[in-house]
Order: sequence, then structure tokens, then C-alpha cells
Amino acid sequence: MVAQVALAVLLFHALWLVAFLGTGHNIRGLINVGPHFILGGKTSSVIDHDPSYRAVAPLTRKNADEAGYDGQFSFYIALDPTRARSYIDGPSYRYERILYPMLARFTALEQPAAMPWTLLIINWLACGGGVLALAAWLRRKGASPWLAAIYGLYPGMLVAIQCDLTEPLAYGLVALGVYLFDFGGRRGVIASAVAFALAALTRETTLLFPILYGVSILGARPGANPHRELATRIRHALGFLAVSCLPFTLWLILDYSWLGVPHTEPLSPVPLSGLFSPGLSLPLRSLEFVCVALPALLFSAVALPALRRRDGRLERLCLLANTAMMVVFSAGVVWAGYASISRQGIAVVLAALLCLPYVRAPAIGRAGARQRRSRLVLTAAFALWIVMLPVALYGGFHRGLTSPPETIAAGRTVAADG
Repeated sequence: MVAQVALAVLLFHALWLVAFLGTGHNIRGLINVGPHFILGGKTSSVIDHDPSYRAVAPLTRKNADEAGYDGQFSFYIALDPTRARSYIDGPSYRYERILYPMLARFTALEQPAAMPWTLLIINWLACGGGVLALAAWLRRKGASPWLAAIYGLYPGMLVAIQCDLTEPLAYGLVALGVYLFDFGGRRGVIASAVAFALAALTRETTLLFPILYGVSILGARPGANPHRELATRIRHALGFLAVSCLPFTLWLILDYSWLGVPHTEPLSPVPLSGLFSPGLSLPLRSLEFVCVALPALLFSAVALPALRRRDGRLERLCLLANTAMMVVFSAGVVWAGYASISRQGIAVVLAALLCLPYVRAPAIGRAGARQRRSRLVLTAAFALWIVMLPVALYGGFHRGLTSPPETIAAGRTVAADG
């Protein structure tokens, strides 16, 4: 049953990719290269403009036709790790997420022509692997493993695969870390910490999960030995946090020493202030609020009162922390379009699904009525998350077209074509 869920999700994405490539689209359409960046750098001999490819109907709303989208930066790093910095906005910030482009580079055997394909295949498999780990975890917790398909079919996941973004690999590793933490056996906690460490090197926002899981070791969470000495729990928690967080910390020090401290503002001190950022149309952002932020807030509203219960407290804290950081306090740039805010929502959807085994069956009387209302709210939240899937499926076809043949002779082709 668990494997069937993952295979169904993989098949869904495979069918979309076959349709995308089979209708004349270019594999580099998933990278969404922007001429503003690829023409701006002059230091690499393998990163070059390809006049045979043009991006159409880009995903961002402001200057998107010139800027492209974030997947291009992973592509540039994969092509030329030491010289890609001159083709990147905020190089030290983009280099924080080093695992995905380097994995694509090495699985392509450093062959530029293969890298657009390895970027895609890694994310496709990572999505299926995340669904597999989550489905197995849900089954072991007594919930239906098919609920994990919501994670794999969430429109933000499709956007991330369509655009060669870091989220599928990062949160697939988080799902693996969660499973290993709870059901990995004697060495599962250490294996979990390794998975979380790799996730952090893929995307730094995943650190919320290992930090909360590490702190939970101090409290002898359900299933742990309640008689273990506090000093032992502290030692184990510090060891877990060291394994899961130290590799990223060391890489960050090296990154900033080389490229400088980034000037980014990913968070805002005012809740939901990104919705009202100057230069963005509030009516357009109502879509992002209804289909990403509102379901996250609905789920959090159900989870917050239940924090007093010991079972599921860690999972609820993960949901509340991710909702706060990824949605409520996200800066205005994250609200610039559905693509950007929906990919943020992947973390919230994963955390929400982790809370489901702790949603109790309806009881009789007033308590039962409250529980039935909670289930109705959660069902509505999942429906709002999924409702944009047809739009994401259709929107992905507006990228990666090949220009007429006469434009090919206008200049050199990108190194990815050999």
C-alpha cells in the first residue's frame, strides 16, 4: 500500500513531464533562464546564452521576462560551481543551498548536457521518496497512507518540480528524517539527524524540523524511555542537534567567508504584511492568501488549542513554527506570485499531514461536535491547498518553447547542449 501511494504520485508527475516534453517543449524550460542574469556574467566558459531557447509566460509578475526564476541559479552552480557567482543574484544566499546543484552535477558525471535532466530527475525521485517516507510514517501511526498523496500532489510541489527548485529534495529528506526518528530502530535517531543535515544543505528553512525534534529529546517524548536520566537526554539532544545542524553551520561560515554576508529580507516583523507590500496588487494576492495562507491558518487554529495534549505536541509545534516562518512572517517578495508562496507552503503541508494521526475520532456530545467541526475545517483546508492543481498543470506548459530555427544561427548554444 505504501509503495502504491508513491508510485501513483510518481506516475502523475511523469505523465505531466511526458506531456510537457512531447508537445515541443524544451527541457531547459524547467530551468526558466532569464537573460538578465545569464547575459550579465562573463567569467565562465560553460555558462552561456542559448538563442534557440526562449522562456514564455514566466511565473513571477515583476520583470519576470528578464529575471527568469530561481531554478536557473541551481543550474548555473551545477554547470560551474566556482564561477557561477557572477551570474547569480545574492550569490552567498543561493550557495547556501548547495546540495541540490552539486548532486545534479555529480549524477550528470559533470556533463553539462545532462544537467537539465539530472535536476529534473532528482526532484521527481525526491518527491516520490518523500511521499513514500510520509506514507510509511502515517501507516505506522494508524492513519491512511494515501493521505501522503496530498503532499505529492500539492500544487506548490508541482511548481517546484516544474521550475527545478530545491524544495522537493529538501522536504523529501525531511520526511525521511521524520520517519527514521520515530521508526528507524536503534540507530534511527542518528540516521534521522543525517537526513535532516542533508535537508538543511539543500534548503536552510528545513532547520525548523531538526531543531524542534532535537529539543523534543529533552522532554522524553511519547515512545521514549521516561526514566532516562536528564543528563543522558541532554547529551543525546546535543548530539542530534550537532549532527543535524553543524554541517550547514560550517558550510555557512565557508560560504559567507568566500562570498560575503547576503543582504536578504526573507522575514517581516509584521504578520502577513507581505500581502500589502508596495508594488503588488492586493486583488491578485487574494489568490495566494486563499489558496496558501488561509488553509495554513485554519490548520494552525485547530492545532493550537490541542498543544496541551502530550501526544502529537511535537508535530503541532512543527506546523505552527512553519506556518509562522513560511507564511505569516514571510516578506513581500514571497507574496509576489502563487509560484513563490506556494513553494513555501510545501513545509506547511508536510507538517499538517504529520498532525493528522492525532486528530481524534469524533466523540459523543459537545466534545464530539467540536471534533466534527475541526475535521470539517481541516478538510476545507486541504481542499483549498489542492484546488490550484489544474492551474499549476496548465501553467507549466507556458514555458520552455523552442524559438524558430532561424534564431539558432544568431549565436552560440548553451553548454548544456554540448
